[in-house]
Amino acid sequence: MAKVAFFFNTEVVKKAAMLVAAVWLFFTAIPLQAKNLEGEIVNICDDAAEWPPYIFYKRDTTGEKTKELIGISVDLLREIFDKQGIRFTVELRPWARCQKEVELGEDFQLALNASYNQERAEKYYLSLPYYSTSSYYFYSKKHNPNGLDIKNMADLKKYSVCGKNHKHSKELKRIIDEGIGDLKKSGKLEQILKKYIP
Repeated sequence: MAKVAFFFNTEVVKKAAMLVAAVWLFFTAIPLQAKNLEGEIVNICDDAAEWPPYIFYKRDTTGEKTKELIGISVDLLREIFDKQGIRFTVELRPWARCQKEVELGEDFQLALNASYNQERAEKYYLSLPYYSTSSYYFYSKKHNPNGLDIKNMADLKKYSVCGKNHKHSKELKRIIDEGIGDLKKSGKLEQILKKYIP
């Protein structure tokens, strides 16, 4: 299970501390003085791959992406920042670039939807988690009418495995790194399910 939080550039200490405080003080309804951010815009980035339902581009009636970012994380930011009169922008970038730009602190001061790891804990200020994720699997009942006999990762070696790779997918990363199972190329979840689970 991955616990997911915001992370902040360590060089922007006052702003980062203010933002961390804003996240948690919002939930306790304690007023926050945001004088250090008055007149400034906090620039926030996240993974260009999108992460529904947390952050993704709104689709129009034809299903095409619009320029508007929506989702639970965006709603949370609005609640916190609007209440404090803090302006912000959110852009989606390749995840590695987003992290690097927050580390530099020039163009972006905050990243969304980051799971905890030791490297991030050393580079950034992390908020407390505001949601967690769990891994799961789908299988074909047609080919496996009695279900799958999986008690640990090694049990996957007897199956062909495919997955939706994402920055929080520790299990899929382990499957790739350790060569567990016959890993198929991953893609969008809908494509995976249609192709590999008839």
